[in-house]
Parts: sequence; structure tokens; C-alpha cells
Amino acid sequence: MSGVNLSRDQSIDALKGLAIVLVVVGHAIIDAGSVDPGEQGVVNMGPIWISLATASSPPLSLIYSFHLPLFAFVSGLVMWPPRDYSLTTSILSRVRGLLVPYMAWFVLLYAVRFVPHPSRGFGQSLGDAVLGRDNLWYLYALFICTAIVLCLESAPGTRWTLPLSVVGAIIGFSGVFFAIPNVLYLDKVFWVYPFVVLGYVFGPLRAKFVKHRWRIVAVSLAAFVPLFYLLSPVHVPSLQPINKLAAAARELGTSGGRVLGVWFSALAPLLPYACGVVAVTAIYALYLGRTGKAIDVQAWIGRRSLGIYAIEGPVLWWLSSNGLTNVFVLVVVALGISVAITVLLERTPLIGQLLLGQRIRKPHRQRAE
Repeated sequence: MSGVNLSRDQSIDALKGLAIVLVVVGHAIIDAGSVDPGEQGVVNMGPIWISLATASSPPLSLIYSFHLPLFAFVSGLVMWPPRDYSLTTSILSRVRGLLVPYMAWFVLLYAVRFVPHPSRGFGQSLGDAVLGRDNLWYLYALFICTAIVLCLESAPGTRWTLPLSVVGAIIGFSGVFFAIPNVLYLDKVFWVYPFVVLGYVFGPLRAKFVKHRWRIVAVSLAAFVPLFYLLSPVHVPSLQPINKLAAAARELGTSGGRVLGVWFSALAPLLPYACGVVAVTAIYALYLGRTGKAIDVQAWIGRRSLGIYAIEGPVLWWLSSNGLTNVFVLVVVALGISVAITVLLERTPLIGQLLLGQRIRKPHRQRAE
């Protein structure tokens, strides 16, 4: 099936811009709410601890219910239509665009962190990156997800492989049959992969989304509200209404209550996917084909999302550790610094190729008069 190159659509770049801004906002809320791990009522958020109030705040729960699914969705979306490249060429292109920046940023950020923490060896930091404890995990996870889609789509007679692979990823992420080892970002790959496939599947449906835009938005938002209520707060599962309902049903002591409790418990791992799917569907339908200054600004930011993603974390950490805890100011300053550094890197040929995955631009030959 033929299609347009969605990667050149301003509205698609604008979706990336929206997603990266939400990433910065979410990280700013977390960093502003960081506390001493010895305090009571704190939640482990990986590299830092935050208060229970911050972890269960509606804005943070709302952002984390769909911002990374949106990023993954757009990454799958721009893979359609399939290019007339060999599988090797396509994967090597993603090595250049994702893995090379991932390792380049790892080395650079390690050097920056080594100054205040010289006792932390390179091998230990590299081990953390391999084990899935590095802040730039999304670049690695996205490479794995897109490579899997490319491999499955290039194999002949694989009509059901993509849907079955999504089912496998969801089962793996849920931990129903086995616990995911904390190595090579497997849990994060399982989380991101279904949304990459969703974007790829939605690629050829552009015309239908435009035609039925408002119907899709209305239905998706109507589904999102109850799903988000059952999922919220995202970071504190014990406080999620669906888990409370499961516990309450089991406490009834009846056979029906126990069955209902089992059903609620079984549905709990699916809620993050359900919320993400309906949210990105609504946002995609709302944005697709849009034009205007607001879209242009978001698209401009979206085209620099890789650099912003790599830079905003250390900048937010430095700002918050030096006493800046106003979320709005954190977002504005961190986003401004990240954008400025990214633009500067874009204009530095070799550095831009390593850190931003830019293609090497060959000079145009002038015709002899």
C-alpha cells in the first residue's frame, strides 16, 4: 500500500515537540519533589526519591499516562511507508541515528559526572547502562523496538507476527508468567514496543483519521477518562482505584467477589496500555494535518527532541540541586538551555553526527559552465 512520507509532515514533528515538552515537565515535577530517601512517605523513582504527594499528583500521573507512549507512537508512525532499502541498510540507519548518539551521550555525560564523583569508575557506569539504569534508556529501547518491526515486516508470510509480538510484549511487561530481568532494558522495551507497532499500523490510515477526526477524538477521550481514573496515580499502584477495587472484591468473601477480584487484578497490568492507546489516538487525530504558528513552533522543537532529551535531565538535576524548585521556572530554563545547546551542536558537523545522529551531508557539485 502506498502512502505519504509522514516524517515530513509538520504536524507529526509537532507531536514529537509536544511529547518532549511533556517529558521535561514530568521530569521537572519529579526533580522539584525530590526528598531524602530516609524520610517517611517517599517513592523510589529510580535515580531519586520523591514524596508520596508528588508521586500521586494528578498532573504527574496524567503526563506519565501517555507522554512516552506518544513518543513511541510517533517513532512507529514515521516508519510508514516502508522504504525501498535493504534490512541491513535500514537497521544501520537506526544504529547511526539512535545507538551512536546513545553511546556518545553516555561517554560525554560520564565525563561530566566524573568531575564531582571521580570515584565512580567507567566500568561501573557502563554496567549501569547495560543493566538498564541509565537515564537515556529510551534511545536504546527505541532502537530495539524499531529493529524488531523492521525484521518482522521484512520476513515473508508474516501477517500475524506483529500482533503476536505485541501480545508477547504485553505479557512480558505484565510479569504474569515470568519476572523481567533488569538487564538490557527489557522491561522498557516491552513497555514501549506495542506503541511503536501502533504507530506503524496507523501509518496508512491517515485519510481515515482526517475524515473522522472529531469522532475519533470524542470516542478516545470518553474512553480515556474512566481508564485514567482506574490507573491514577500511576507511580503508586497500591493507591490505584482498580487495585483497591480488587482488594475490596476479595474481602467480600464470596465466590463472586473472589472472581471479580481476580479479574480486576488481571486487568491492572493492561491499564497503562489502554490509557496510552486511547490518549495517543485522540492526540494523533487532533494534530494530524494541522498547520499554523503553534504547530510550527512545536515542530521546530520536535525536530530537536533527541538533543533536548539528552540534555534536559542533567540540567534539571543541577537546577533543582541548587535550590530551584519552581516547576514552571525549571521547565522554561531547562527547555531553553537544552534547545540552545542542541542548536549549537547541530552547527558543529562531527559533534552533531555523533550526538544527534545527523547524516553526513555531502557538498553539492557545481556544474561546469
